[in-house]
Amino acid sequence: VGTNRDLSLTSGLLRVKVPALERQMQTITAETNVVIDYSGLHATGQRADYSVSNGVARITGQPTWRVPPREGRADELVIERTNRVFQANGNAWMSMPGASLGPATFVLGTSQDTNQVLEVWSARYEFHTNWGVFEKHVRVRERHGEQELRRMSCGLLTATLAGTNELQTLVAQEQVVMEQQTNRLRAAKAVYTATNGVLELTGKPSWQAGDRQGKGELIRISRDQMLVSGNAWMQLPARELAESATTRTNAPRPRPTAPQFADIYSQDYTLSTNRAVFRGGVYASHPSMNLACETLDVELGAGGGQMVTAEQKVVFDLKDERGQTLQGSGDRAVYTVSISGSVTNQFVRLFGKPASMQTTN
Repeated sequence: VGTNRDLSLTSGLLRVKVPALERQMQTITAETNVVIDYSGLHATGQRADYSVSNGVARITGQPTWRVPPREGRADELVIERTNRVFQANGNAWMSMPGASLGPATFVLGTSQDTNQVLEVWSARYEFHTNWGVFEKHVRVRERHGEQELRRMSCGLLTATLAGTNELQTLVAQEQVVMEQQTNRLRAAKAVYTATNGVLELTGKPSWQAGDRQGKGELIRISRDQMLVSGNAWMQLPARELAESATTRTNAPRPRPTAPQFADIYSQDYTLSTNRAVFRGGVYASHPSMNLACETLDVELGAGGGQMVTAEQKVVFDLKDERGQTLQGSGDRAVYTVSISGSVTNQFVRLFGKPASMQTTN
């Protein structure tokens, strides 16, 4: 049955209601192998109820839909022709190639591999011309074949589009969790902007990457670094801040059996692959060291060498395995580690007017 230029319907059984006085079709009920095509949307089910007066079609009976390359299903599909709205209600699911959202999938990253698939589950979702929303128990997964690559969960996910296909923003809200292997982000709200490739997390945001973790009032992630600001905190393996805080620089030290960690507090910090820079009221607590300064620059994963630079109002105390301490203060302190065979050599250079160091003996 061709009901309009942009909507057609076929089925095994068709009932049409035409009131005698009005002599105008009012409703159409289709059953058994129902197929509806509407503006590029291909939908199937076992029953469809179409109201001519408001242009609403409801499809039930294990309904599915497809707009290549996307497809989905739900307990009920609703097409509102007048407002150009499409809804999927109850146990809703959608799938698309991993490259469909391009770099916009903030938990799923950039994908140009058409073998990667992006899947979204939710209680319901709704698409308008330039935006869409997924509601309640939203789960997003990117997979390659049967291998899961990344995932995200939240209570509400909203996408806005420039035109009809180009993603502009993604907003996830309500207990947002993003995961990739040992990496994890948590927040009350996450906003991704496609134009600059920046993800912002607010509402007690936190992050974890392997043995490292941290939190602040705002987390901003771009393609090559992460900024954490406002009462910022970071925890990392103690060896990444100082291999061993000992005044004996040429003696090897046995590694502790239990993992040890260092905590660093500051107003904000930026973190990249091999570097962390802390700014504003920096305080570092290490198993064998305490340090206060205004700026702290830490090399991470240097592989055979290490450098930590503290600047402005530097105050520190180091304790070796014998309980002896080295206290120092100055304008700038540079801690370096070099490894030669089984021997770890460590140096602390202190600059300032004045610069002072004092030991217990």
